[in-house]
Amino acid sequence: MASTALSGHQHAIVGREGELEMLHACFTRAEAGQGSLVLMSGEAGIGKTTLVRDLIHHAAGRDALVLTGGCYDLTTTPPYGPWIEVFRFLELPDGQPGLPGILRQDDHAGDDLKQAAQFEQTRTFVSGVSQHKTLVMILEDLHWADQSSLDLLRFLARNLTDQRVLLIATFRDDELARDQVLNQILSVLAREAGSVRIDLRRLASDALEQLVGATYRLTDADQRRLVDFLVETGGGNPFFVRELLRTLEADGLLTSGGDVSKLPDLGSVRVPPLLQHLIGRRLSRLSDETRHALQIAAVIGQDVPLGPWGVVSGLSEEQLADVIDEASAMHILEDQPAGKGVRFSHALVRAAMYESLSLPRRRVWHRRIAETLSVLPGSIPDNVAHHFQEAGDIRAVEWFVRAGLRARRSAAWLSAARSFETAAALLEGDEARARAYGWLRFEAGYLLRFSGDPRSIDHLNASEQLALGVGDQLLLAFSLYIRGSQRCLRGDIRGGLFDIELGIAAIDKLLETQAVTGTELHALAAIRDLVLPGDSGSQWGSMDREPDSADSPPMNHQKGVLINWLSMSGQYRAAVEIGEAFVADGVARYGDEHVLNFQHISGIWGLGRAHAAIGQVEAARQEFERARAGDRYHTNYVGVEAITWAEMNLVVLPYQTDNLAERARLRAEAGEAWSRCLGLTFTIAGEHVPTELPIHMLEGRWTTALGIAHEHLAAPWVGQVHEALVTIGTIARNRGNVEVAWERIDKLLPHGPATEPGNSNFPFAISGVELAADVAIDEGNLETAARWIDAHEHWLDWSGAHTWRADNRLLRARLHLRSGNLNEARQHADSALSLASDPRQPLRLVAAERLLGDIDRRQGNVQRAADRITASLNLADACVAPFERALSLLALAELHLSTGEVEGARRLLEEAREICHELEAHPTLDRIAALELEADAVRPETRDIPDGLTPREVEVLQLVATGQSNRQIADALFLSPRTVERHIANIYLKANY
Repeated sequence: MASTALSGHQHAIVGREGELEMLHACFTRAEAGQGSLVLMSGEAGIGKTTLVRDLIHHAAGRDALVLTGGCYDLTTTPPYGPWIEVFRFLELPDGQPGLPGILRQDDHAGDDLKQAAQFEQTRTFVSGVSQHKTLVMILEDLHWADQSSLDLLRFLARNLTDQRVLLIATFRDDELARDQVLNQILSVLAREAGSVRIDLRRLASDALEQLVGATYRLTDADQRRLVDFLVETGGGNPFFVRELLRTLEADGLLTSGGDVSKLPDLGSVRVPPLLQHLIGRRLSRLSDETRHALQIAAVIGQDVPLGPWGVVSGLSEEQLADVIDEASAMHILEDQPAGKGVRFSHALVRAAMYESLSLPRRRVWHRRIAETLSVLPGSIPDNVAHHFQEAGDIRAVEWFVRAGLRARRSAAWLSAARSFETAAALLEGDEARARAYGWLRFEAGYLLRFSGDPRSIDHLNASEQLALGVGDQLLLAFSLYIRGSQRCLRGDIRGGLFDIELGIAAIDKLLETQAVTGTELHALAAIRDLVLPGDSGSQWGSMDREPDSADSPPMNHQKGVLINWLSMSGQYRAAVEIGEAFVADGVARYGDEHVLNFQHISGIWGLGRAHAAIGQVEAARQEFERARAGDRYHTNYVGVEAITWAEMNLVVLPYQTDNLAERARLRAEAGEAWSRCLGLTFTIAGEHVPTELPIHMLEGRWTTALGIAHEHLAAPWVGQVHEALVTIGTIARNRGNVEVAWERIDKLLPHGPATEPGNSNFPFAISGVELAADVAIDEGNLETAARWIDAHEHWLDWSGAHTWRADNRLLRARLHLRSGNLNEARQHADSALSLASDPRQPLRLVAAERLLGDIDRRQGNVQRAADRITASLNLADACVAPFERALSLLALAELHLSTGEVEGARRLLEEAREICHELEAHPTLDRIAALELEADAVRPETRDIPDGLTPREVEVLQLVATGQSNRQIADALFLSPRTVERHIANIYLKANY
């Protein structure tokens, strides 16, 4: 019996007027080309779907294109599942490019493109669709979404602001675990996409009173009794309330519309507390044939395609039509768009129907459904695998493998890993299929290698043990090799390199009798032969097939990763020796195309780092650009940014600091690469471009740098973590937070000066050693400082590095200066200047010139001191390094005070104070204050100074009187224009007092 009480539109309006207004406003902005993301949350049955349907009705009336998709419990949502649903019935206009691969259901989904390229294709496609009509995309029940779907949501949401697109995502916030991916990404969506959040709560009694009053004609007393009943029994949940009203109407206790009716005593109404029972009362009124067919439909899923439903149930089209008519009249089913099937009216209805089946009966139907779907073209492997798994049928293994392959081709690595590890779990303990189990565990570990998930190591440990047990030498070699990379990424570089070298030695041995090319290529071939023998279809794809050469002995491509980690850990001599031979071999075999191999890119990148560290700047830049070109070819923008980050840290900032154009060019390249990969699986640690961190640090944006560094502490890359530790420690030292500085040093170098190199990211770790020595000198603990400086030199000798040699001499010069040994200090400072001159390292020249100038001042050579400190000041300016400028200003002020030039010293100290105040550099501010007190002790002649003005203000006033601009005054007095403006404002106020 239909009634006004059951109108979805009515329920949407009552108590939800504000939410509806927000939705309509977002749609109106989308029509005007200002798209947005709306995140709608609430418990099951709270009214999310009803609100969305109201918007769909409104948007359709405005000639918008509305597309919907969702995720479903009890079935395995495939990678990009809700997005595939969104576009499954889309009819493309003439001239519109076809669906991107990841939005299709066929075996070619993704076409082996990298995730960034696929996302870019999807963004372009969505933009093209919205050119014709305002596009509304609705993703329902996102709490069940896979990682790849959420990645795509994040990517697209960042690109909506100038599009005619409204994207609405609904989810149940009461079902989100703290560590669930959607829960983690919500704050990211708020930061990056400025998402609109609509949180639906239960209806208050006044809203229910409004609903009852608009639907039923009751006396005031009866209306109050009914509302109290609904509040107590339904709890304000709209779905529960609706079901209660339907039950009361079906039992003849309540009549909608008509004359005023008498409400019976509801105290005698016994409504079971469980929703399943509530819905069950409605279902009990169905015919046996319809109820049986609906139980089968509930096993199929939330969306029920007519073809498979008919096959499994054995019903004809006419019989299915009768079932659908009866179920629709009872508000159990509703039509899907484009007449492709039906769907349950609510996930809770389907859940109740599914749970009404006994476990043995469910398994029977799951098996029949799986067998039916398995022979239908276009069936999603994830669904077939799920049904076989629920049936307890071992055929689930092959279908989980197919699902993993499909996800892998779409670069949905985490979804693929889940499929492969599920397949492996089904084979655990089956000795006859032990090798298949081992390779599946390996592939799952391989796919998780960049995710930070500890299961990656667990899988690789298992595959290693299995390989030893069955004597599979290739599996053993690959397990060691990939596990080594994992251990390195997680900070156990020494242990990781041990594994990598063992794995590579094993591969060298295997190359004597067989070809070994791409790691994953062999893994997938083994899985195919062991799980899907005879299946060589297109689903396997190229899988990043490595170049092959039949005319020369096999090449161990995996050495590229070894070179990379050798250079990362500071073993630069070995990295150069092995790397140059590796690159030469690759060029000889494959020409310029050797850079298209990922492992070769890794080796070239490592060789570039090694060249940079030993001072071969141009060679390093060539290798970095070659590696970057390879990653650009593969649209691997994460790699492009990572290589640029390394080049910025190891080449541009150390050796070309004053080349601002090159800094800007590389910075722009990193930003462009990051904009293309932000939103991918592995960038959730923070939205900031990693390459920006050292630039912010150098250019004096310390608070921003500190925020990025804290984000990077959670990154899955050991390099970013170590850089973050040094950044936080350095800022802490410069701001006077010595305890924090030592805490970060201890984290990076757990054994203090006795910490050996080789188990950390060398550039940042040796910077941590320098930081420790500096802090110890600051504290006057010269013995400890000497041990840290000796450790620093040991690290340099061990690595063969040149870049940090000047730093070592500067540290020794500071140590001797603090102990009063000026001659030793000069000797080391001169050495630092020489080392920083060839190849040229501007920031180290700044420090060396300043230090030598200070020594000259102490030894009475005023002119030479002035020349050196001025050179330091000018070079700091050329490098746009404000803190270095402040330190040089301070040194020059000390020189002026030593010669009695008090006012000149005051000017310099004032600008240094302004810089350090912005940086919160408290120890340096204390030094400035001490020098200002020293200047105050030398009283200047004041008889010619007007009342109330300071000597500095008189100088500014005199220059203003000559007609000079603020900039000219600033240059003349060594001030910033802002300081000049402040002085002029003070003069004006005092003159008018």
